[in-house]
Amino acid sequence: MNTSVKKSAIPSIINWLQINCNEVEKYVKKLQQRLYLAEGLGDKRKASNL
Repeated sequence: MNTSVKKSAIPSIINWLQINCNEVEKYVKKLQQRLYLAEGLGDKRKASNL
């Protein structure tokens, strides 16, 4: 049994009003670019880890 606890890179949100939509959009766009690049290079392990 794996007892390790993974923490998200993004802190927990207490309220929807605290979400900075511009920052989230930048984060998602950058992540999509990294996924596209990894898949394009055939690096399936990296793409699945993202």
